[in-house]
Amino acid sequence: MLNACKADGNPEPEFKVYEKSISLVLKPSEKYMLLVEQLYGKLHDKAHQNEDVGKDDALLSKESSKGTMIRRKTILDLIRSNPSITIPEIAIIQKVSARTIERDFDWLKDRGIIVREGSRSDGRWIAVENQMMDYLSE
Repeated sequence: MLNACKADGNPEPEFKVYEKSISLVLKPSEKYMLLVEQLYGKLHDKAHQNEDVGKDDALLSKESSKGTMIRRKTILDLIRSNPSITIPEIAIIQKVSARTIERDFDWLKDRGIIVREGSRSDGRWIAVENQMMDYLSE
């Protein structure tokens, strides 16, 4: 495994040994992280500077901490720019676990703010604008 990581230009994995188990953490290469930054970094920066964010900010702040609100706002921006984006891709961009993003998606889906169209492998996410407005009016 170490040789494979080195051959692909990836950092060496971290091994953690516990009493009854071993954990292995694989890290993405710098090249991959630069690609992610090039593809999505500008969008992430734009999400914080966008002047037309009032409705999203009000919506996402209703039950959220500031950090959660910003993360969910960025998820909506990412979905709008790339409806085929995956949860693992968003997790890498946001620098949080995929489980955290799954919880955000559950929160957004439960309120009808996003919906999935198509299958898991070739579907896409849709930000439902009228649902966002309905939620704001509650």
